[in-house]
Amino acid sequence: MRRANDRVFFLDSARSVLMMMVVIVHAGAVFDVEGYWLVTADNPRIWITTLIEFIALFNVEGFFVVSGIFTVMTAKRHGAAALGDRRLKRLLVPLLTTAIVLNVPFSLMMRQQGLADQPVFSLGYLSGGWVLHLWFLVNLVFYTMIMRVSLPVLLPLAQRLEPRLRLVQKRTPKGTRVMVLLGAVSLAQLCLVAISHFMPVMYAELFFGSSLYSFLHHFMFFLLGVTLGSFPSLWNSFTRPSALLCAAAIALIGVSTAVTGPASLDLLLDNLKVAFVTFTLIQCLFALFTRFLNTPSPVWQHLSGASYSIYLLHHPIVVLLAFVIFRTEWPAEAEFAFILTGAFGISWLIHVTLIARSPLLSFLFNGKNMSRPDAAQAAAQPRDKPA
Repeated sequence: MRRANDRVFFLDSARSVLMMMVVIVHAGAVFDVEGYWLVTADNPRIWITTLIEFIALFNVEGFFVVSGIFTVMTAKRHGAAALGDRRLKRLLVPLLTTAIVLNVPFSLMMRQQGLADQPVFSLGYLSGGWVLHLWFLVNLVFYTMIMRVSLPVLLPLAQRLEPRLRLVQKRTPKGTRVMVLLGAVSLAQLCLVAISHFMPVMYAELFFGSSLYSFLHHFMFFLLGVTLGSFPSLWNSFTRPSALLCAAAIALIGVSTAVTGPASLDLLLDNLKVAFVTFTLIQCLFALFTRFLNTPSPVWQHLSGASYSIYLLHHPIVVLLAFVIFRTEWPAEAEFAFILTGAFGISWLIHVTLIARSPLLSFLFNGKNMSRPDAAQAAAQPRDKPA
């Protein structure tokens, strides 16, 4: 029981960190050299661009891996029917609340500032233009509904296959099963890229601000999490550093850099490189958290409770703070620090002073009442998360 409880705490901490890393990405996007975000500073920095591109290699994909694991844990503990009640409530209520309370006024402000040319209540807006940074919640709603139907069949099957996997583990070199699993996901990703290459409509934002390619790409990582949660032996292997996986990632980086050939070969090597680098970073992150954050801590428990609110609230705050620094002559580094600390600080302050203290706001923005269990109770019971 202690080991299972530690796993819950570790996953809770990992989910919180990965979610809050998005705040760093959005704050840094203001200074991106390509100037692709909603607002862009006139003093971009290469080091900030490099930082957010590095984080973007693993944080969203890692979040969906954790989401898949939590989904399986909820189904195992409460039954698959709980996915249609507990988890959908945790997803849909904050999604709709944030869209109405924050994103609609934010869209009006952006239009007034000349940064958006589409009317707020246009057909495009009604079909998903309100989503903005909430797209991951939309994806999780669909993924959860799929798992509500699938897990009653998949979990008993995984239980029957687990002894065979353990037998294979004894007869194969260390890390082989993880490499096979990640290789299968990489192959599926390559197939998705190939299909999208011949069907560009896959990249078009067709529903809720997302594309079919993005939906399927992140679903693969969600399914990776479902697989890890369904097979304890695979989970144990994944949370240990894999020299074989690191070697494969380094080799692919070297090969893709040195080899030049037809466009199809370059595309193949580049996608393989990105896939294995992403997997390596996610596994390293899991290994670090398993080693150093597998014991309940009041600080991490507090951040875990606040991380959902911080993510939901930070997006318009980053933009508003960017408008403030545009009137200054500060160095870009000071402006970045101001936006980042301001986005974290203001979002956290709203959470602790309003959301965490009000049952109604806790339900609207977190999908549940924010009770205050003691540390032992919190560590012993896996709480339902947006993941």
